[in-house]
Amino acid sequence: MNATIKQPYDEDAEKGLISSLLHAPGKVFALCRQHIGAGSFFIPAHGILFDAISQWAKPEIPIDFIWLRNTLAACNQLAEVGDKEGLDELYGFVPTAANAEYYIEIVAEKYALRQTQEICRQTIDQCLDRDADPHVILAQTVKGIEKLFTDRTENCRSTRKSISLICPTKARSRFLSFPWTRYPKGSDFPLKR
Repeated sequence: MNATIKQPYDEDAEKGLISSLLHAPGKVFALCRQHIGAGSFFIPAHGILFDAISQWAKPEIPIDFIWLRNTLAACNQLAEVGDKEGLDELYGFVPTAANAEYYIEIVAEKYALRQTQEICRQTIDQCLDRDADPHVILAQTVKGIEKLFTDRTENCRSTRKSISLICPTKARSRFLSFPWTRYPKGSDFPLKR
């Protein structure tokens, strides 16, 4: 990735979500299942914590600090999440899980933006190849954006919002109607108009 391109993420929203999970794991995981997973976090420690918290067997009560510390230590991941001090900070980052849905929306939106940025980066890299076929590049780009859209669950408003900003249906169908965007015969790219 080009060092000058900033990756979209919100550290406070990620911390707020992890802290909410610590307070109300059952309630917050139910919301997360519709929107994000461990891979949605930009900061690797938060993805590690998300996975560890998902192992908690008592979702109706808050996560026990000692259990979480021991679980992470057993996997040699305690240092990766900031040791005891890092965990302690997250336990007190937000007082309740009341705003968890808001944090989930932000984390999901930033994840969708990073995925979209990666698709665009790949497209730019392909365009720099003098021998590249623009029809193939366009087909792969549209396919990547459609995959990004369809990989998300039907209830993921944040991803839909991000995709619609990039490629609204009406604009997309106009874009695809131009002759220079026709795909070569035999292309396996499924056009959806």
